[in-house]
Amino acid sequence: MLDYIDHMLRFRKEYYRQLEPVCKRWNLTHNELDVVLFLTNHPEVDRASEIVSRRGIAKSHVSQSVAALEQRGFVIGLPDAKDRRITHLKLTDLARPLVDDAVESQRCCFRKLLSCLTPEDIENWNTIVRKLLRSIEQMEQTKV
Repeated sequence: MLDYIDHMLRFRKEYYRQLEPVCKRWNLTHNELDVVLFLTNHPEVDRASEIVSRRGIAKSHVSQSVAALEQRGFVIGLPDAKDRRITHLKLTDLARPLVDDAVESQRCCFRKLLSCLTPEDIENWNTIVRKLLRSIEQMEQTKV
């Protein structure tokens, strides 16, 4: 299992290397691109605190990234209708070309990663991942 964790960390480095051209084209940090891709891939989860908890990026880095993206017009913060303390992050139309570029690079990276797997392998992997996620959720609910 520890080897798996090591391999995933290796993949994370490679993932960032694969996305580096997008960062350079758009003059973004990796954290800024992470925020854009997170909001793209999880539009229902649109709060900075969720990005912090799900991506493991420091709160200060997410705050800086959101501020930089807002300044460039790629992201806007909208107050929650029921609770003004909550801000929902939305990608703007100005971000569309950036999103298209980033998503294509992300897909290319995952295609390369998964190219050695058969459709059956992928189906089995998805089944295993769902089971692992349920186990993680149970672990989170029974914190000691």
